[in-house]
This record gives sequence, structure tokens and C-alpha cells, in this order.
Amino acid sequence: MLFLRLNRIAADHRRRRPMVVLGTLAGIAAIVFVGVLSVWNGVAALPLLPICLGACLLQAIVYFGIPWQRVPRVAILVVPAVWLGGLAACGLAIGPLATNFAGLPILAFLFAGLTQARWRSLWLLPVSVPAWLTLVTETGATIVRLWLPVALILWIVIAEATAYQTNNLRREMRRLHREVDLDPLTRLASRRVLPEVLRDVADGDVLVLIDVDHFKSINDTHGHAAGDQVLKEFGRMLLRCLGPHDVAIRYGGEELLVVLAHPTPQAVTSFDRSLRREVLEIRPRVSFTAGVSRVVPGESVDDALARADATLYEMKSAGRNRAGGDIGPRDVTHPAPDSRPAAGVVDGV
Repeated sequence: MLFLRLNRIAADHRRRRPMVVLGTLAGIAAIVFVGVLSVWNGVAALPLLPICLGACLLQAIVYFGIPWQRVPRVAILVVPAVWLGGLAACGLAIGPLATNFAGLPILAFLFAGLTQARWRSLWLLPVSVPAWLTLVTETGATIVRLWLPVALILWIVIAEATAYQTNNLRREMRRLHREVDLDPLTRLASRRVLPEVLRDVADGDVLVLIDVDHFKSINDTHGHAAGDQVLKEFGRMLLRCLGPHDVAIRYGGEELLVVLAHPTPQAVTSFDRSLRREVLEIRPRVSFTAGVSRVVPGESVDDALARADATLYEMKSAGRNRAGGDIGPRDVTHPAPDSRPAAGVVDGV
């Protein structure tokens, strides 16, 4: 059960730091264990103390000094590499007693299997082989020649079997995260990711709250299957109009939230016009109403979202099929002409 839990933690790309702290603590524990047991068996404590303290300090520097969430995952291999070096230093200090700890390097390969892609564990060989030889330095040359190939095979098999299982689990978790984070009908982001999206909204971003007009009447007149098809098509059209850094979320029912990344007023107008052209293809024909707000310095995202919601309500009360809000230095509201069912725009200077 413990191994399965570790496997799940390692497979989650968002939990990189827990694996680093786990490896750091395991390395410190292994080095301290070697030092304490060696002292217990009569080895002088004086040379071991600075080695253990130095290894522990280096592990702490590795943990706190590297931004683990941003560095490539392969950088995590520095954790087992550091404590393999600590084991080698302990081996040099305690002499023949070090042979009792020759099995500890396998923990480094287990850690590599839990945190790395397949075959990345081979990167540890240039460190682990000298460390192992240091631990068995008092053993006869014949024994070393016999056991080194066995140790190498065992290390690699353990690491690769673990990496195979962990990477399969990692792929499955990514797939599940994608499915959970996407609304199954519109294929937009689901409401589940709303807190994360809002947390990343910056000053200058624009929030567009969209409501499909008279959606209840579509369900009542054409049936719920037609209503679902309208939302499905609307989501597809909306995705076409988004820029590479924009996000669209199914906010609830027939309401959608779009976050435009720091657009100019002209870009907001272009987005509105493009979407209105796209939705003309949907049958039964639909229109939409939108409330727009730009996040200004000193304002919380919740306040900006509340402004967009209030503007949306005003636009619906004014007759729907229009968009309005604050996207520049002044508020501008434009209704859609009656002759065109979906041509409302928001403008700003």
C-alpha cells in the first residue's frame, strides 16, 4: 500500500516537491543511519560527524535552493546523486564496515524510477558505481567483479520496472485530469478549473460573461437534445475565436466565461464580431448577450467578474443580443441591429 501511494504521488506532475522532500529525507536518514551504526560499532565519530552534517546541509540546500516546480523533471536526479556522494564519503570514513551498506544505492534507483521517465535511471550510473565500489573497497577483487554486474542489473531492473508503472499511471492521470477539467458537452474548460483560472488573471485581462439568448425557449420548442446541440456548437465556435492565451469556461448552464489575455479594445471588438459571425451557422439560430469588464490595477478579480455579471444583466434587460461593458477608458454599449440576429459589438477607445 505504501509503494502504491508513493507511485500515485510520483505520477502526479503537480506534486513534484513532495517527492523531492521525500528523497531528501530518505537520503539524510540513510547517511545518518550509516554514521550512527558505524559509531555504535566502534568507528571514530570525529570523521563521520562533518560528513553527515555536510551531506545533510547539502541536501537542505538542494531542496530549498531549487525551484522544483519550474525546473525540468530530470533535475530531481540531483537528490539521489547527492546522497550517493554522502554514502561514498561515509564508506571512505568507516573502512571495512562500509560493506554492510552496499545495498543502499538501490534506493537511489528506486527514487529515480518513481520520479523519472524510462531509462533516465542510467544517468545515475556514473555516480552510483564509484559509490558502491567505495562501500565494498575492502572486499576482494574477485567478489567485486562477480557482484558489480549483478548489482548493476538489479539497480536497472528495479528502476525501469518502477518507471514503467509510474509513467503508465502518469499518462492515465493526465488523461483523467483532461477529462475532468473539460466540460463534456461544450469541450470548454469546466467550472472545476475556475478558481485556478481566476487566480492567474492579471491586470489588463478582460472578462467576458456570455449568455445564450432565450435558451429555455430553445429547449421548450425544439427539445433538450437541440439545446445540447446548440451549446455544443457554440462551444466549438467559441474555441475558434480564442487566442493562444485565452481561456473559455462553461460557467453554468448556458452561461460561458471567457478570459482574454491583455487584449486591446480593438481585439475585444474583433472577438465579439468574430463570434457573432460564427454563431450564425448554428441551427436553430441563436444570439448571445455579453457583459465585459477589464481588470484594473488595485481591483480584485471577483470585483471585475461582478461588474461583468452586472453588465450582462443590464444588457439582457435592455433587449438581449448585445454586448456592453468597460474595456477602455469609458463604458460603451452597442445593441445588435434588429435586421441581423447576431451583430452586437463592444467598442472602446
